[in-house]
Amino acid sequence: MNIPSPLRRFSDDQRAVSAVVGFILVFGLLTLSLAVYQAQVVPQQNAQTEFEHFEQNQDELVEFRNAISTAGQSKVSQFPSVKLGTLYQSRTFTINPAPPSGSLQTSQPYNITLEDETGTTENVSTRFVEYRPGYREVSVGSTWYEHSVLYLDERESSGLNIIEDQNIVSSSGTVRITALQNEFQSTRTDRVTLELYPTNDSEFPDLEGEVEVKLPTRLDEDYWEPELGPSIYEDIDSYPGEPGVNRLILEVDSDDLQMNTVGIQDEPTEGSVDNVPVGGGGENGEEGTEVNPAGPGDVRLVGVNNEGGGTVILTFRNNGEDTNIDSGRVGFYTGSGEDIPNEVTISVPNEEDTRATWTIGDGFISLDPPIMLDSSEDTEVEYEFDQNYNTNQDFFVTTLEFNNNEQGTYFVGGEYDPDDPEVENGEETFSYDISIDDTDLTGSNLDVTFDASTNDGDATVEVQSSLNSDEIDSETFDVASEQPQTERVDGKDGGDDATSVRVTLFDGDGNEQANDTQSIN
Repeated sequence: MNIPSPLRRFSDDQRAVSAVVGFILVFGLLTLSLAVYQAQVVPQQNAQTEFEHFEQNQDELVEFRNAISTAGQSKVSQFPSVKLGTLYQSRTFTINPAPPSGSLQTSQPYNITLEDETGTTENVSTRFVEYRPGYREVSVGSTWYEHSVLYLDERESSGLNIIEDQNIVSSSGTVRITALQNEFQSTRTDRVTLELYPTNDSEFPDLEGEVEVKLPTRLDEDYWEPELGPSIYEDIDSYPGEPGVNRLILEVDSDDLQMNTVGIQDEPTEGSVDNVPVGGGGENGEEGTEVNPAGPGDVRLVGVNNEGGGTVILTFRNNGEDTNIDSGRVGFYTGSGEDIPNEVTISVPNEEDTRATWTIGDGFISLDPPIMLDSSEDTEVEYEFDQNYNTNQDFFVTTLEFNNNEQGTYFVGGEYDPDDPEVENGEETFSYDISIDDTDLTGSNLDVTFDASTNDGDATVEVQSSLNSDEIDSETFDVASEQPQTERVDGKDGGDDATSVRVTLFDGDGNEQANDTQSIN
């Protein structure tokens, strides 16, 4: 009788092989999918986060620029803030690099030199301000502030993009110069408050007749000469001993020259002057415009549609009077590391004739004929680049000149619909409202019912109980998808009952947006 070996029977048993092979195949596919997601999708999502921060940062730097003028001209301290870096979205199975920080710092001091026709000379120190982002996906240069001009400096690649033009020359011909003093440097991912203090009790030299004003500048005559005009602009040369820094020379009547000094984080400490009358300000302390948009009649960018093949349709909404786009220029910035386009053709969709071809990074080129923007209407403008580009990681900046010589600067990245009520000027907008339902609140545990209305998916609610303004308990909750919602907090402090409850609605960045309070009888 032939009895099978037990060892042979065990080795020949293949009942689990298919399950093991299937598991290995599924695990391999999951690992491969995760690797592809990590290598391709994560960088694109992080690039979008960086671009959104870049747009927010440009708006905040415009506010910083305006605050310097306001502090100097109105002699009122200002406290703008700038978020220097950002945080990537949280991930479960994939990983992010370290969050990108940003650096904001003043340059070394340079002299503004004043010399009148009698030979009287005065030197006043001033500094430039540089913001340098530390993005990991988006490649973009530094943003600089000097003499009321705010600009994105990409002259080594795609050119110079002016975000806010100079306003040192008013419409009446007065030249107003604000010197920025004190050393400052901060590198971080969160927000920094920039304290701006005007000078107090400072004297101004007694100047007579025509005054030659020499201003340090990183810009050249291509910017300053057309901006200032022949009556004020005299010349530009190199600042002594400082490569990359020029010296702008102006001729100003002493009666038309106003100068003041602003210190960052403290009062000016590097030789301040001031001859601005109290309550001054005027045009140099005016409120600035936001990036997306900055133009006359509030011409706003409300839609971006990527057609593919390097073609993008921009939708502009004119909320003011009728105007025309007379000329423009484009700068291009890459986050993908690929070659950027060389030129772009401008036209109106469904029209055969092109209006202009602009070389990336060049100066303003006229549109022939101009593009009309009717009041209270949307107008589409087609940008056809000479090569395709990565719409998730690359972006461009277009500056348009309108028929009243005003300019608008627009940052274009991603895609959004002009009919989407939650998108305006290229940024998602949110609404917030919260109220406590009129219910009885008694006992050691308070069940607080409230109605939180918001379209911000990252919003949170803080519920707080208090005894005569002293906090008893505070808890934070996510906003429920179905409203109203009820959450519980402690209602007693020892043997004493709470006297009030408060609910506060915060946005995704932790900023308070709305609140409601109810007394407890």
